[in-house]
Amino acid sequence: MSTIIVMIAYAGLISSELILPMFLEKVKGASAFDTGLTLMPGAIVMCIMNPITGKLFDKYGARYLAITGLVILTL
Repeated sequence: MSTIIVMIAYAGLISSELILPMFLEKVKGASAFDTGLTLMPGAIVMCIMNPITGKLFDKYGARYLAITGLVILTL
């Protein structure tokens, strides 16, 4: 069951990463530069959080982080 939930979560994440830039350019009429600037804060947050998440993973393990992440994802 947990594998199916994670698969659905990642499908949503990956589809949003693929569809959002196309939506911004085609529907909203944004340039590629503006689209990049719009998506840059998310990339910066990921760069900052990756080392922090790694330390939390080492300290608490995968189960605690997976449960926390899925709870945040559902909110």
